[in-house]
Amino acid sequence: MKRQFVAYPLLFALFPVLALYSANVSEVSPSQALIPAAVVVVITILLLALAWLVLKDFRKTALLVSIFLMLCFSYGHVVNLVAKNPDAGQNFFSTVHTPLAYLIFIIWIGAGGVSAYLVWRTRMDLRNLTSVLNIVGIVLVIIPTINITVQEVRGVSRDVDTTGSIGVILHNPETLPDIYYIILDRYANANTLTDVYNFDNSEFIDYLSTKGFYVASSSYSNYHDTQHSLASSLNMEYLDELADQVGTTSVDQGPIYAELRDYPVWRLLTSSGYKFIHFGSWWEPTRENKHADININYRGQLPEFSMLLLRSTVLEPIGTTLGLWGEPRKTQWERIRYKFDRLAEIPTMEEPTFVFAHFLTPHPDYVFKRNGDFLPIEQARWKSVKDRYIDQLVATNNMARSLIDKLLADSDTPPIIILQADEGPYASGGETWAWEEASDAELREKMGILNAYYFPGVADSGLYESITPVNSFRLMFNLYFTADLELLPDRSYIYYLGQPYVFHDVSERLEYH
Repeated sequence: MKRQFVAYPLLFALFPVLALYSANVSEVSPSQALIPAAVVVVITILLLALAWLVLKDFRKTALLVSIFLMLCFSYGHVVNLVAKNPDAGQNFFSTVHTPLAYLIFIIWIGAGGVSAYLVWRTRMDLRNLTSVLNIVGIVLVIIPTINITVQEVRGVSRDVDTTGSIGVILHNPETLPDIYYIILDRYANANTLTDVYNFDNSEFIDYLSTKGFYVASSSYSNYHDTQHSLASSLNMEYLDELADQVGTTSVDQGPIYAELRDYPVWRLLTSSGYKFIHFGSWWEPTRENKHADININYRGQLPEFSMLLLRSTVLEPIGTTLGLWGEPRKTQWERIRYKFDRLAEIPTMEEPTFVFAHFLTPHPDYVFKRNGDFLPIEQARWKSVKDRYIDQLVATNNMARSLIDKLLADSDTPPIIILQADEGPYASGGETWAWEEASDAELREKMGILNAYYFPGVADSGLYESITPVNSFRLMFNLYFTADLELLPDRSYIYYLGQPYVFHDVSERLEYH
């Protein structure tokens, strides 16, 4: 009898990796998907070998391993649908550990055991089923592969300038000051904190003012999310030109992510003798920067892509229970503290430095108690989202104060510091929003940001209370490098879901003064 080709177990194994990569191809580099794919293939081959030693029938072996793979990779998705996470959108690193989730886990383990018994005992001829599953596996792999290929080809063929179009000649000052661009993600302005969170942030604002910072009290973000906002501030431009190049019908945010990594600010400063130091977050687009002279991040956790893949499997609760890969929320707490500590060491470097530091705080996951200690998820669930946000904001204030004191005390030349949020918190704590339906108050909550500048040694900084991030580096280059960059009108834009290049001006609704 002719030997039948059996390929579907490996195809079933590759499908979850390809599907996840297909959904995030603009954010994730191929290398981030390649390693998990290789690990999954190796594990599948080992499972096939072990099952063969017991069953001595390759068709049964392939069927059993494929059932195990489907159960393994479907577990997290089923849990998310059925045993909804009470902290969804606020705790990116928390796992659903509810009684219903544990019940689903037990059912999945039981299903695996029953499947193993039935496959072992079956006397069915599995030849036809094997042929069908081979076809199913091929289709499953082809669909995301086509999407990946199309997006990659579009990215290569599209002639998009991601290096910026700013043409300027810099004249270096006699001594080059260190420059710190510190992003405190989703740090709301004082009005939002008072009106929405019933919190008075004047102590921290007064501290900044006492230290010589100018706090732009009526500042709003230029865009309502991180990628658009940082792409705009780092390129010192609004994103209309990029939208024209990409096309307003495009949903591919790859060109925007590219502008987070390669932008005029670092190019201009490194050409003037600066060392570029990048402090990354867990978020893939800012996790590291290949153009930086030094990348600093906390390596206590798998990359975001691998973590997302792992969290979809039945292995995640097993590994978490056994402590095999640590506690992701604790890792985030450690990462933030580590980055603040390392950032305070920069003044000891001999070369002038440009530092980009992206802190996902007070952004969720809310992992800080007000005093800076770690907040376990069991304790977090007893607190409201607003209370957790404020506790983390207060802890962030304390870490920022210690950092600023250190930077100012240890720098031979007074540094330039821009302490800024890229966006405010989401209204009502939600992670998605129908922006076309947002009220003026909800827009102000989302767009109102902390925006503070330490520009030492200039008689007239030219700062004003409604300055927005798009003008931050334009003004800095004018003040310290005798550039002649025109300040742009301060405007704020949103886009609707699925239209990342169609921008709606909401400036008048934010009560600019």
